[in-house]
Amino acid sequence: MEWKVVVDTACDFREIPNKAENVAYERVPFSLQIEDKVFVDNLDLDIDKMMDEMYASSEPARSACPSPEAYLSAYRGAENVIVLTLTGGMSGSYNSAVIAEKMLKEENHNVNIHIINTLSAGGQNDLFLLKINELIKEGLSFEEVVAAMTKYQENSKLIFVLEKVDNLVKNGRLNKLAAAVVGLLNMRMVGEASSEGTLHLLHKVRGEKKAVSTVIDEMIKAGYKGGRAVITHRNNTNICEKIEEKLNRETICYTGASSLSKKETIIANFDPNFKGKQENRYNILVATDVLAEGINLHRSNVIVNYDLPWNPTRVMQRIGRINRVGTKYDKIYVFNFFPTTETDKHLSLKENILNKIQAFHHTLGEDFKYLSDDEEIDSFALYDKLMTSLDDNEEIGETELEYLTLIRKIRDNNEELYLKIKNLPKKSKSSKEYKEDVIKNSTISFLKKGENKRIYITDTKFKTRELTFFEAVDYFKCEENEKRKEINKELFDLLVINKETFENRRKIKECEVQKKFGTSREIKKMIQALKSFKNFGEVEEEKLEKIIEIYTVGKTSKKDNKEILEKCKTVLETANYQKIIEIYEVGKVSKKDDKEILEKCKKVFETQNYHKILEVFYDSIAEEYKGKTEKRVDRYLGKVEVLLSEYLIGE
Repeated sequence: MEWKVVVDTACDFREIPNKAENVAYERVPFSLQIEDKVFVDNLDLDIDKMMDEMYASSEPARSACPSPEAYLSAYRGAENVIVLTLTGGMSGSYNSAVIAEKMLKEENHNVNIHIINTLSAGGQNDLFLLKINELIKEGLSFEEVVAAMTKYQENSKLIFVLEKVDNLVKNGRLNKLAAAVVGLLNMRMVGEASSEGTLHLLHKVRGEKKAVSTVIDEMIKAGYKGGRAVITHRNNTNICEKIEEKLNRETICYTGASSLSKKETIIANFDPNFKGKQENRYNILVATDVLAEGINLHRSNVIVNYDLPWNPTRVMQRIGRINRVGTKYDKIYVFNFFPTTETDKHLSLKENILNKIQAFHHTLGEDFKYLSDDEEIDSFALYDKLMTSLDDNEEIGETELEYLTLIRKIRDNNEELYLKIKNLPKKSKSSKEYKEDVIKNSTISFLKKGENKRIYITDTKFKTRELTFFEAVDYFKCEENEKRKEINKELFDLLVINKETFENRRKIKECEVQKKFGTSREIKKMIQALKSFKNFGEVEEEKLEKIIEIYTVGKTSKKDNKEILEKCKTVLETANYQKIIEIYEVGKVSKKDDKEILEKCKKVFETQNYHKILEVFYDSIAEEYKGKTEKRVDRYLGKVEVLLSEYLIGE
């Protein structure tokens, strides 16, 4: 049984890939006239030259579809003929194919022929061609191929992106003003082939990244759940690769029964510290708590806790997989599924886990909210990063873990002692025996002024130095039944020296901070402009109040100010493009009105988009400051407080 597949210019394939042995392939080309030059879409066509001529010409390109005689010639010589044409809604190619069918039947009434009006163009036609070839390879009859293709057509879709609209302007389908706006705003047109056979515009989006995500969204909306996708383009491999990457990324699952090789695959895809070749095959990982410890997953920034364990430490361990040093993300998103209200009445799981995590915050001074925005972070807890000399980029070390484990052990096993420690009053003083010569007969003081907290130690030779938090812990710790020694008078003399050292160091630091922090005149002008703007809504007014609070109290550095001004500059230079689109989409603009409309657009460009500027400012505020109301933020205000002192008696 001999087959012929006949296509027009809507198919991009010059030959069918992996063509069935009993199939002949015929292309019936369109011709394109650009001024006085005619280009025929055959194997000899120099596409680059044609495109150059098209863009260079101020005249619109005119196309001519194949004649019925051209189709008839292509049909001859086969028992079964399948024809694919460009949508009949945009071209006469389908009508020519139908006329040729009648002519063929007059010549040979035994021939089987089926013409498919693809109602589409480009990639979808290529998709049909590949499917027809596969069906013929399977040995299906003519009727079976036709039936299968009818069903296949119902489940396929064309989504297109237009980067340039020059030809639309030349053909009178888009005015010059609209085209200028599209180019100026770096816009892309995203559309689809409709069920009526027309190309329908769906979205106008800005930039390539948005265009890719919009295409994927429209594919999913249309029912795409995986399978074959054909991407056709003209010298734009970049966007194709991005679409392909998004389509090819999959979900991977891991349990205690999974293999070691699967774990290695997960590491290669989700661990940014992976030493081998990093992969991008998966973007969703579904796992049990078997992956809650000892693995880095911070190429991700979203975690969904589908269940919540009774032990909140498990929750922290899970989140700790993605909330890690070295993440490229500014924000980590945590979504938690709590039991239904009715179920929780019996379990009290939500209350139980929230209370336990809150106890962790109070005890350890953690700086991350795990389950709820209502969690209170205790910045005055002992476990405060200001008390350490650790670099911010370091992982938690063994010393920290040892201390955390100790505190948790006391909390869980000796509530009385835990509460005693927790409720220690300020200015607590103690004395203990210490035999090491290096440190004996010294006073350790934990001092605070405003948010600035330090630990100093001074010996009887008046030698003073600062301690890290965990150095101090080593000196403070004692045996469970160790008795307190009588406080030596030297404690108070050395305490004075510690306080003086703290104050002197603070003054030096304060001078440095005054140089670093502050609000520039440009920032003040911008904030004043925002304050003068009268069209903010209630929510925006609240954001403005927070901006004024943070940007006028010295919480931002010169670097912060510079970055914000650059972002705001970008906003000011960006037109209110929605307004411009609104102007040209009305469709009632004549050529003589273009000048007037351009003037209106110019005014829109000159308009400062205060709503956007407000969002830029607000987004720049650290999350830790958004939830608090502070009259003034200053780490160094107030008097020096003595939180804890101890004298080490060297007997």
